[in-house]
Amino acid sequence: MNEHKLKELMKHQGISLIGDLSIDERALEWQRAVKIVLRPKDHSDRQCIRNLSTWLIEKCKNDSFDENEVFRRVLDFAIEASGPESRNPYAVFMNIVKKELGYLKNDPK
Repeated sequence: MNEHKLKELMKHQGISLIGDLSIDERALEWQRAVKIVLRPKDHSDRQCIRNLSTWLIEKCKNDSFDENEVFRRVLDFAIEASGPESRNPYAVFMNIVKKELGYLKNDPK
């Protein structure tokens, strides 16, 4: 999937990461968008997105990340991981997030 196609799908489904959204609303919109790009195959994939979303919210609340930028950036990681050569897009996605943002599921915040 490319960014243009994702924008069209997000618009069609009423998903927006910009505007007057609380951090929790932005995270929910982000989760919806990621699930378009990386279709979850099982409970583990869905839990992966929820855990990452919780971590991103906490990092934004403690000013480690700017919420207006980080959700879009991580969505770009999902697009990158969804390429046709990716056999396990969720693994590729999480590897990028860990490398680029230092994601640790059990981060003490």
